[in-house]
Amino acid sequence: MQQFFIGLHHPSTAWPFLHSMISLNNLRDRKRAFNVNCWVLDSGGYTELSAYGKWRMEPQQHADQINQLKQNGILLAAVSQDFMCTPQILAKTGFNIHDHQTMTIERYVELLPLTDVFVMPVIQGDTPDSYAAHV
Repeated sequence: MQQFFIGLHHPSTAWPFLHSMISLNNLRDRKRAFNVNCWVLDSGGYTELSAYGKWRMEPQQHADQINQLKQNGILLAAVSQDFMCTPQILAKTGFNIHDHQTMTIERYVELLPLTDVFVMPVIQGDTPDSYAAHV
């Protein structure tokens, strides 16, 4: 059975959907609980890296956010803090594709023992061969 998740900007609009994906960027400062069914917490990495050129939140802080937000609905997964390999993100961070792949794995491994929520791994690359190499 396939399940589709609708990406939402505002958690207050999640309640009518059976499956949704919400970015941490829209939840980071939230103080109150919100109504949601089954959902996935997106790391918000593209916005974070394109704006700042780095992750401002260490894996422990990311795990703290996950652990706080899991009280809302049924949190099926939290996406790990990846480093995408688009030219604009590479230019912003100053690292190369291999560096981004390595840092993506390092953050994933560091995050795993910090939460009991399933952490969704991410592979990165810019060509089919580089994605395969990351696997």
